[in-house]
Amino acid sequence: MSLFSWLFDIVSEDQARKCRVVRIRNSHGQNIPVVSRGTRELWQEKGWQLRNGTLHGSYRTARKTFRGKIENPFSSNPEFFICNPSKAILKGRHGPCFRERGEKLYWVHFSPVPDDVNAGILRIEHCMISDGL
Repeated sequence: MSLFSWLFDIVSEDQARKCRVVRIRNSHGQNIPVVSRGTRELWQEKGWQLRNGTLHGSYRTARKTFRGKIENPFSSNPEFFICNPSKAILKGRHGPCFRERGEKLYWVHFSPVPDDVNAGILRIEHCMISDGL
């Protein structure tokens, strides 16, 4: 066995331990293997940190990053904020969704309200992308 094959086998085994394969039946009655995603929440994967009941992190696109925070993140009514958004965000199609709260902090209005913090983070990042950031 070559060194490359040995390393590949170790990495493959390690990755297999982190994933769970589930089989689902498609419309033709065939069993299809589906790999489920990890057990970590999206906000954790994106590096958000929970401090004193508030999530602190960054909304990211391929080109820009903006600091943000989420108050009451695990309640039925989390509040999303973005710090110092660019003029492109504030003048873009979703500009009215960002409402200034002072000290370069903007509250984010959603319609409809996201189901959880993960969906909220993704929607804000999607707005940034659709506004060209």
